[in-house]
Amino acid sequence: MRFLKSLQQDAKLFLYIYTLLMVFRMAFLLIYAGQMGSASMGDVAEALWLGARISLKTTAFLVAVPFVFGTIPYAIWGRWPADRIRVIWGSMAVGLMTLLFIIRIPYYEVFHQGFNIMLFNGLEDDKSAIWTTMVQQYQFWPRLLGAALLTAAFVLLLRRLLRTPVWQPRGHVRAWVGAAVLLVPVFAIFCR
Repeated sequence: MRFLKSLQQDAKLFLYIYTLLMVFRMAFLLIYAGQMGSASMGDVAEALWLGARISLKTTAFLVAVPFVFGTIPYAIWGRWPADRIRVIWGSMAVGLMTLLFIIRIPYYEVFHQGFNIMLFNGLEDDKSAIWTTMVQQYQFWPRLLGAALLTAAFVLLLRRLLRTPVWQPRGHVRAWVGAAVLLVPVFAIFCR
């Protein structure tokens, strides 16, 4: 029974992170809609579809951590802090995704591409020049504040979502747990 409860919490985390990634992707497309040139709605739909498939992998990886280190131990030992692990890991993942989304906007404006190896090559440059450029040209402080405020709002929303009740079967609990144990690897294969 604990396994089903915790697995449903993982499913909520999965849906939340997946939805957030798609919202970020759509926001990015809206911000740079003027640069899409002759891209048709079919091209945009295909980009969203391919992005959704990539987001499945990212989300599965991010939710695998609380599943392996939270849900599975909680199923064996009822005092294991699975909910706390899920909230902390989910909050960190949401914060990192939000920060990367905010940082990507000025990066794309300059280089017209997503993050790549150029980031690591730039680490060899003059550190004070990089810092000055970040602050003066890329509005570092306002963007950092925006990322912090968005992260706070998204984490608050995540915490509220994870406090919503989950379904608990009234009968055939072992059958439900068995079905869930069989479906988790199938879902993992689907996400890869």
